[in-house]
Amino acid sequence: MAVAVASREGLARTRRGSAQAAVVVYAPTPPESLPMSRSQHALFAPPLIVALAALSACSRTPAEPEAGPMASATTPVVPPLQWEAPGSWSAIEVVKNGYEKAAYKVPRAPSDKDDTEVRVMFFGTGSHGDVEKNFQTWLNQFEGKVGVGQQRSSFAVREMQVEMVELPGTYKVALAPPSRRLGKSPVEMVKENFRLLGAVVRTKDRGNWFFKVVGPDETVQATRETLRTLLQSAR
Repeated sequence: MAVAVASREGLARTRRGSAQAAVVVYAPTPPESLPMSRSQHALFAPPLIVALAALSACSRTPAEPEAGPMASATTPVVPPLQWEAPGSWSAIEVVKNGYEKAAYKVPRAPSDKDDTEVRVMFFGTGSHGDVEKNFQTWLNQFEGKVGVGQQRSSFAVREMQVEMVELPGTYKVALAPPSRRLGKSPVEMVKENFRLLGAVVRTKDRGNWFFKVVGPDETVQATRETLRTLLQSAR
């Protein structure tokens, strides 16, 4: 024979919000006609304490996961290069987290109709930041044999090496993605009497930072000394 063992009200209940739960624990009762020893009585003792302990555990709110430390502001892996841009240059918005870190529009020479822009690029500390590879890509954007007629110069700034490249000629503006077969864009627009003025700041532990100016010849030539002053301010 078995009887129900519960709390004083006859039913143990737990409440959490609007939900209710009831637990009834059944325990066998000893035959009244059979004498039992103390140890036998223990076997038939109603497990009320155990049941109530289980009810108490069920009524507890599960422990919330401990909040981790607040995320700090994202710190760049490589501290960025800094410089002072001329006040006559107008800043242009660039895509956040892209390889272009800054861009400027420079004053146009009176005889030039096209705008000239300065683009500042950082490709990381790996192979994408190879100086010659990037310089050759820029030179290849002009008609003729790659690099013919280019001028190179270099100077030091705060233990950093600055290298510059310059090339006048006919600039090819890609109007479509490059073709694998041709190795270049199948559709290009040419700009005559243009000039490339490029530079790279080689740092010891912050990678190579590239500065590229492409535009009408007269405007770019007028920008040469201004760009050099910017590069000398790099830190």
